[in-house]
Amino acid sequence: MHRTSRRVVRRAVVGGLVAAMLLSSTAACSSDDAEPTAEATAAPSVDPTASVVDGLISTGIQQLSEQATGEAKKSFQAAIAIDPANLLANYNLGFIAQTAGDDAAAITFYTTALAADSSFAPALYNLAILTEASDLSAAVELYRQVLVTKPDDAGTLLRLGDALQRLGQKVEGQEYIDRGNAALASPSPS
Repeated sequence: MHRTSRRVVRRAVVGGLVAAMLLSSTAACSSDDAEPTAEATAAPSVDPTASVVDGLISTGIQQLSEQATGEAKKSFQAAIAIDPANLLANYNLGFIAQTAGDDAAAITFYTTALAADSSFAPALYNLAILTEASDLSAAVELYRQVLVTKPDDAGTLLRLGDALQRLGQKVEGQEYIDRGNAALASPSPS
C-alpha cells in the first residue's frame, strides 16, 4: 500500500472518532419552514437513563481527546452497562480496543454498534480494516457499504481499490484507487 494511503487510513480511523464525537453532540435539525406540531411543542419527556448515558459518552469522548484512554474506556463501559446496545459507546470501545491491538474485542464492539445502526460509516470502515486479513471479500462489501453514505471518502476508496486488486479485480480496483487519489487532491468542503 502507498505511504499516502497509510496516512489516509490512519487519519480515517481517527476521523471515525471525530464522527462519533460529532454525532454525540449534535441535535437533529430541519430546514423546513413548517409550523411546529403539538408533539414538537409539548414538553419533552425526559429519560433520565438516556441523559446519564449521554453524559457518560460525552465524558468518554472528552477523555479520549485528552489522551486519557483508560478513563474513557471506563466511561464507555459504564454507558453500556446501562444501555448495552448504545451505538456510540460500543463504537468508541471498539476504537479503543482496535488501537490497543485487541482486534477480537474491537470486532465485537463494532458489530454491536452496527446492530444499532447498520449504516454507521466509522464502524463499517474500521470493521472492514479488521476483516481484511481473514475475509477480504467481506471487507470489500463493508467498504462498499461505507461508500453508500460517504461516496468520496478517500481512505475508503483507496482501501477498497487495494482490496479489489488483491482479489484480482485489477481494473475496478484501479478505478477506486484513482477516485481515492482524486479525493485526496480535492480541497475538502468547508
